[in-house]
Amino acid sequence: MDVGSLLLSAETQAARVEGILLADPAVAALWRMETSLLEAAASVGLEGERISTQGMVLRLTSGIAMEEDARAAEMALKVLTVIRRPGDPFSAPVAALRRIEAAAAPIGQTRDEGDRLEDAELPLVVEAGRAWFHVPILAGWRAAASYAFRSRRSSPVAERLIFMAVEGAARHLQGLSPDKRVGRDELDERAGGLLMPAVAGWIVPPSVSLTRTGLGLVADDRVGHVPGGRHAEPLA
Repeated sequence: MDVGSLLLSAETQAARVEGILLADPAVAALWRMETSLLEAAASVGLEGERISTQGMVLRLTSGIAMEEDARAAEMALKVLTVIRRPGDPFSAPVAALRRIEAAAAPIGQTRDEGDRLEDAELPLVVEAGRAWFHVPILAGWRAAASYAFRSRRSSPVAERLIFMAVEGAARHLQGLSPDKRVGRDELDERAGGLLMPAVAGWIVPPSVSLTRTGLGLVADDRVGHVPGGRHAEPLA
């Protein structure tokens, strides 16, 4: 399957999921809550910091974590907060992307300032995706690729978070998904990530959607073909 066909197939399946979630906000809230946990653990795992979703839940509910998992759990929780509350990259690109960068920074490591993008570059990253808002997956892909190029691949975690933020924002621009913007003063991130409701419009979690044979949208028994469920269905 060529790239164009793969993208069309992925977007078609994502649109089906979006329709189901828009029809039932309660299902949408539950699905994004569960999927965000899977994505945070998977994204951190791709960087070699292994942690299970069970380990994250244990850390969130009781503050308990094995010593070797503590760093991974802390990073996963930062990533989880941004997945659930990505902000609005189109109206406030600098604030949204700086918050993503902070969440993606490895625990205990300082980032080389030479790889830090200037504030003036961040809107260009977002605009690379916004130009393709009518194909949300491609919009997220283009924005993530732009960030990767400009930052010299300094933070793959940030790239994945940018993909999700822009993909969700593009769906709102299409006029289908509700406005998911929320002011920083409305966020109660101190309450912890487990029960914090998602204020987001994303459909495709990139880390969870990766399979051994390529990109796959994943089926969930309750929500048709949903990225983030239990049974991977590779598209290529």
